[in-house]
Amino acid sequence: MEGPSIHAEMLWPLLLMAVGFTFYYVTLLLVRMKSELLAARTRALRLTALEAGRGEGRRGEGARAGRPAAASS
Repeated sequence: MEGPSIHAEMLWPLLLMAVGFTFYYVTLLLVRMKSELLAARTRALRLTALEAGRGEGRRGEGARAGRPAAASS
């Protein structure tokens, strides 16, 4: 085989755009991954804070409000 059948004037921009698109894709992928990790961390911290707020001095509150207390195992 003697090389590519596409003319060099069209081949170089095509390759350049393929490389550029690949870098763009990887950049967006990393940004989205970082965003999802931060969102998961935020959800975990909020849940931890919510559970800590419920656990302080509120035991037996369900029984006082007319609801049976949660059974512990």
